[in-house]
Amino acid sequence: MKDLRGYVQESTYGDSSSALALAKAMETNKTLTELHLESFNIRPEVTSALADALATKNTTLEHLVFSTSYTGIQREGAIMLGKALETNTTLKALTLGSNEIGTEGAVAIGKALETNTSLLGLRLGRNEIGPEGAVAIGKALETNTTLLGLYLDYNKIGPKGATAIGKALETNTTLVGLSLECSNIGPEGAAAIGKALETNTTLQFIRLGENEIGCEGAIAIGQALEKNTNTVLESLELDNNKIGCEGAMAIGMALETPNTPLQYLSLDGNDIEPKGAVAIAKGLETNTTLQCIGVRRSGIRCQGAIALGKALETNTALKSVYLDSNNIGPEGTVALGRALETNKALQHVRLQGNNIGCGGAVAMGEALTTNTTLEYLNIDGNNIGPEGATSIGKGLETNTASLLQDLDLSSNNIGPEGAIAISKALEINTTTMLRNLNLYDNNIGCVGATAIGKALETNTSLQVLHLCHNFIGCQGATAIAKAMESNIYLHDLDLDQNFIRREGAVAFAKALETNTTLQSLGLNHREIGPEGNMAIAKVLETNTVGMQGQSCLFFHTRRIGLEGALALAKALETNSTALPTELGLDWKDSGSNEGAVAISKALETNTTLQCLYLSWKKEMNGPREEGTTLAIVKALETNTSLQKLVLSSSDGFETEHAMAMAQTLEINSTLRSLTVKNHWEN
Repeated sequence: MKDLRGYVQESTYGDSSSALALAKAMETNKTLTELHLESFNIRPEVTSALADALATKNTTLEHLVFSTSYTGIQREGAIMLGKALETNTTLKALTLGSNEIGTEGAVAIGKALETNTSLLGLRLGRNEIGPEGAVAIGKALETNTTLLGLYLDYNKIGPKGATAIGKALETNTTLVGLSLECSNIGPEGAAAIGKALETNTTLQFIRLGENEIGCEGAIAIGQALEKNTNTVLESLELDNNKIGCEGAMAIGMALETPNTPLQYLSLDGNDIEPKGAVAIAKGLETNTTLQCIGVRRSGIRCQGAIALGKALETNTALKSVYLDSNNIGPEGTVALGRALETNKALQHVRLQGNNIGCGGAVAMGEALTTNTTLEYLNIDGNNIGPEGATSIGKGLETNTASLLQDLDLSSNNIGPEGAIAISKALEINTTTMLRNLNLYDNNIGCVGATAIGKALETNTSLQVLHLCHNFIGCQGATAIAKAMESNIYLHDLDLDQNFIRREGAVAFAKALETNTTLQSLGLNHREIGPEGNMAIAKVLETNTVGMQGQSCLFFHTRRIGLEGALALAKALETNSTALPTELGLDWKDSGSNEGAVAISKALETNTTLQCLYLSWKKEMNGPREEGTTLAIVKALETNTSLQKLVLSSSDGFETEHAMAMAQTLEINSTLRSLTVKNHWEN
């Protein structure tokens, strides 16, 4: 990734010299293609420096991001950038989220769009541009021939603004993506967009979520899709719009249109009720193009699920169905399970939070015994219990032709008995393709974890395993750690919040001495203690086999202590085979600066680390800890491997540090991403 990300977060009493130093670096830098300046107080001189660089000096920057929850570039800054865009020929993407550019700022950007021929993507979300700002943007779209994506979310452009955008879409032949989420366009604005859709032949995706378009707006859009036989619209999002059953009926009729190109449809949060779901289901019975549909939180209940299940028995195009939080119950799930027994197209099914209970899980388990196309199944938060999990396990155990790769059973209270059933399936079915298993928050205990550990000794398919919040204790953790000594397939293991204590962490340290495939290990519970974390840190210092190819490892130094941090620093200096390419260290105690400096100095000679996340926090009422930043700057003068650096400090990123960093960037030719966060605390 070729970018410079300068995140400078300052207090209300800080200045913007840090950002200014980074901005001025753009005048001479010839390698960076992305600059991100987020969450800080932006003074006019910062925007002026960047605008000047864009207009006359910088010829490499392609993506610029100003996004802030503090004082943004505002009207004056947007006017400066707009002027620069009139002559700039290299910038391809501009993001100005939450910058209070207002109507005048939007007008300036709009004016630039009338002549600019390089910008492909424009994001102006949360900028209070209002109706008149949208009108200016709409006017520009009537002549602009290069912009591909426009995002004006959360701007309250109202019906007037939406009408201007809609009018432009009637003639614009290049825009392929439009997002107007939460813009208060109402039924009138939706009707204007609908009118444009009757003739537009280039727009491929449109997002109109949270606009209260009501049934009238949905009907206008549905009818437009019916009329336009040349439309290329592939994705339509109408979430949280109060379209009701009548609006859903109009969309359902659009789905019946022969050869409609629509592939993705999201109607989440619309309370379409069973009647609306029946209309959608009717459309699906004949539709041959829609591949993904989302009807979450829409009150379809069991009657709607039954109708959809019937449609899925014959539909051959739909690949993904998302029906979370619809209270479909066991009866609705039975209908969907029946469809899965014969449907040969569905690959992804989400039924999270639907109160399916044991009965629904049994139906899904029966479907899993014969289904040969499903790849992802999520029944999180359905209280299926041990019996439901046993049925799911039975389905996994007996179906040797199953393609299921991702299974989420989290928060279902399956207990040790359910975990044993799932483990048995992992042991017995040697052809299973299950790659990702999520058993978060299921109270499986040490007995369930021990069973899973035993399965991991022979299973060759599982790559990602989530067991957070299961009270497995040190005994369960030790069983899983023992399996990891020989398992060469699992690369991501999360055991957070499991009370594994020091003994469990030490067992994993022993496993890491020989394990060569684990890439991510979550052991973040405080009860691991300094000794447990230290044991894992020590492995990196001496081991030359374990963790080869590891992509990412995170530590909290309040848990590994200064000694552990120094061990990691030594490993960075001397061990080039066992370390990951990405390392994160989070300091939370007063002795952290010495460890942070040691890590920083190690970068002077390390040639393998590509990404480093480093944070530190000063002691309450203690001295400022400035050594880490300066040590990092010095290391960057010679380091040739680091590509991404994230620095986070409660002490503040001082102006002189930013200037030193900017000077170093003139020398360093490998760093592509820099994030600097100042977490000021009272």
